[in-house]
Amino acid sequence: MMHDEALEGAFKAALAADRTDLATRRAYADFLEERGRDDEALMWRAWTPERQAEAIAWIDAIGEQVGLTHEAMVSAAKRFLDRGWTGSVDVELPDELLDSIGTFWKHFATITDRMVPGGTGVFLEYEEYLPCSC
Repeated sequence: MMHDEALEGAFKAALAADRTDLATRRAYADFLEERGRDDEALMWRAWTPERQAEAIAWIDAIGEQVGLTHEAMVSAAKRFLDRGWTGSVDVELPDELLDSIGTFWKHFATITDRMVPGGTGVFLEYEEYLPCSC
C-alpha cells in the first residue's frame, strides 16, 4: 500500500502533466478531504474548464488596464504571496481591482491551483490580504 506522501506525490505529478483531468482532480480532492484538508479539497474540486476560462479573461482584462500581460499579473501575485504579505505587487493597481481584490485572488487560485493563505483559495474574502500603502 502506498504511503500518503507517495500517493500525494503521484496525484501532484498526474495533475502537473494534465491539470484539466477532472477525475484526478476529484480523486485528489477526496484524498485531501479524508485527511482533514477540507479547504484544499474544496479548491481542487471547484475547478472547471469554464471557471478557468472566466478567471483568465478577468485577469487579462485587468492586465490590459495596467499594461501587463497575463503572465506578468500572475507572476506579480506569486511574488506578493511569496514575500509573506510584506512586499508590494510592484504595479500600480487600478481602483477597479482594489475594489474587487477578493475576485482577483479567487481567479488567481483558479488559474494557479495555489492556495491563498487564510482560506479556501476559492471562496474566501481576500480584501484583508491586500495591505494599504496609503
